[in-house]
Amino acid sequence: MIYPIGNIILTDEYWDCECPDDGFDYIKPISLSRCGKCGALQEDQPSARLNEVIEAGLPVTLNSARGDMPETL
Repeated sequence: MIYPIGNIILTDEYWDCECPDDGFDYIKPISLSRCGKCGALQEDQPSARLNEVIEAGLPVTLNSARGDMPETL
Protein backbone atom coordinates (compact mmCIF):
# COMPACT_ATOMS: atom_id res chain seq x y z
CA MET A 1 0.00 0.00 0.00
CA ILE A 2 1.15 3.53 -0.64
CA TYR A 3 0.36 6.43 1.65
CA PRO A 4 1.37 10.08 1.92
CA ILE A 5 3.15 11.59 4.91
CA GLY A 6 3.20 15.31 4.23
CA ASN A 7 4.70 15.69 0.76
CA ILE A 8 6.42 12.26 0.87
CA ILE A 9 4.77 9.10 -0.46
CA LEU A 10 5.74 5.85 1.28
CA THR A 11 5.16 2.20 0.41
CA ASP A 12 4.75 -0.50 3.01
CA GLU A 13 6.13 -3.13 0.58
CA TYR A 14 9.70 -2.03 1.43
CA TRP A 15 11.57 -0.56 4.38
CA ASP A 16 14.82 1.36 4.84
CA CYS A 17 17.64 -0.18 6.87
CA GLU A 18 20.68 1.66 8.30
CA CYS A 19 23.10 0.76 5.49
CA PRO A 20 25.00 3.68 3.91
CA ASP A 21 23.26 5.55 1.12
CA ASP A 22 25.40 4.11 -1.70
CA GLY A 23 23.09 2.86 -4.39
CA PHE A 24 19.82 1.47 -3.14
CA ASP A 25 21.12 -1.29 -0.86
CA TYR A 26 19.25 0.27 2.08
CA ILE A 27 15.84 -0.58 0.56
CA LYS A 28 14.69 -3.97 1.82
CA PRO A 29 11.57 -5.98 0.91
CA ILE A 30 8.94 -6.37 3.60
CA SER A 31 9.57 -10.15 3.50
CA LEU A 32 13.03 -9.54 5.03
CA SER A 33 12.78 -8.96 8.78
CA ARG A 34 16.46 -8.12 9.39
CA CYS A 35 19.21 -6.58 7.26
CA GLY A 36 22.13 -8.99 6.92
CA LYS A 37 24.64 -6.13 6.57
CA CYS A 38 23.73 -3.57 9.25
CA GLY A 39 21.52 -5.74 11.48
CA ALA A 40 18.58 -3.31 11.44
CA LEU A 41 15.20 -4.84 12.23
CA GLN A 42 12.25 -4.10 9.98
CA GLU A 43 9.97 -3.34 12.94
CA ASP A 44 12.29 -0.51 14.05
CA GLN A 45 12.74 1.11 10.63
CA PRO A 46 10.61 3.39 8.43
CA SER A 47 8.76 2.40 5.28
CA ALA A 48 10.59 3.18 2.05
CA ARG A 49 9.90 6.24 -0.09
CA LEU A 50 7.96 5.30 -3.21
CA ASN A 51 10.10 7.43 -5.53
CA GLU A 52 13.29 5.69 -4.33
CA VAL A 53 11.76 2.23 -4.76
CA ILE A 54 10.74 3.10 -8.33
CA GLU A 55 14.16 4.66 -9.05
CA ALA A 56 15.82 1.47 -7.80
CA GLY A 57 13.75 -0.49 -10.33
CA LEU A 58 11.99 -2.57 -7.70
CA PRO A 59 8.45 -3.87 -8.36
CA VAL A 60 5.74 -2.12 -6.38
CA THR A 61 1.96 -2.36 -6.23
CA LEU A 62 0.33 1.04 -6.42
CA ASN A 63 -2.79 0.91 -4.28
CA SER A 64 -3.53 3.70 -1.90
CA ALA A 65 -4.98 3.88 1.57
CA ARG A 66 -8.09 5.32 -0.11
CA GLY A 67 -8.85 1.87 -1.54
CA ASP A 68 -7.99 2.52 -5.20
CA MET A 69 -7.57 -0.50 -7.44
CA PRO A 70 -4.03 -1.93 -7.38
CA GLU A 71 -1.67 -1.34 -10.27
CA THR A 72 1.73 -3.04 -10.39
CA LEU A 73 4.80 -1.32 -11.81
